[in-house]
Amino acid sequence: MAEIDHLSPTSIRMFDRCPRQWMYRYVQGRKLRPAGALIVGGSYHAALEMWGTKKLETGKDLDADTLADKYIDEFDRRAGEEDVDWEGESPVAERDRGVRLVRAHRRQRATSLKPVWVEADVPVDILDADGQSLGRLVQRLDFYGVDGVVRDFKTSSKKPGAAEVEQSNQLTSYYGATKLHLAAQGIQADPPVALEVAVDYKTRPAEVYVAQARRTEEDWREWLEHVAAIYRMIRADIFPRNTEGWHCSPQKCGYFHLCRPHRILSIPAARVAG
Repeated sequence: MAEIDHLSPTSIRMFDRCPRQWMYRYVQGRKLRPAGALIVGGSYHAALEMWGTKKLETGKDLDADTLADKYIDEFDRRAGEEDVDWEGESPVAERDRGVRLVRAHRRQRATSLKPVWVEADVPVDILDADGQSLGRLVQRLDFYGVDGVVRDFKTSSKKPGAAEVEQSNQLTSYYGATKLHLAAQGIQADPPVALEVAVDYKTRPAEVYVAQARRTEEDWREWLEHVAAIYRMIRADIFPRNTEGWHCSPQKCGYFHLCRPHRILSIPAARVAG
């Protein structure tokens, strides 16, 4: 039986995509080389965390050059510590892309956002039907502002569609975890959620796309039931393959050679798990 004491929305998203893929990563501990987009996204988050923390302390925004320098420092550190799969992109071009994204946030969004708290980790107990604990969901909340909106900051190469925002489990998780975090401080609220995606189009200036949404207690309950169901599958060592979809190919899954060796045509070395 797999012993997992907590899940995150990121690991749950992998389980939803393919339980067998999740098993290779989290039970067997087979880590893939991180994609360049992960380095960009993590460095962007680090720069925004510094901006939000400083604004919380001083009430003032850091200038764009300071944020860009923080991004570059984080990017260089992360890229130097990992064997990154740049997926055909130049590391320098990826670093420059992130600088444009950070500057877009400073230009478009920073002045109007006023933090109450930044980067809060909220543990949520996941209970079985009999009230027994299955484990925890750990949700990191990027930013909660004086406007009462909790915000998820992301980077992307394209603007998300309306359906992606409406169906996002991450935003549902943000909603419920924020309610719990506020309740622990004696605050009863029904917070709106917002997805803020910094997009670099390459052919025109980078921009931050903002989509606000609502979630309900019923949405939260469904999400917790879903997480509980995943815990039960993990405890029972049930990890079926999901072979339908873009993710199940030698090019997209670094575990393909372990999982479906009889279907291999070619395996790019960049994504093979050790």
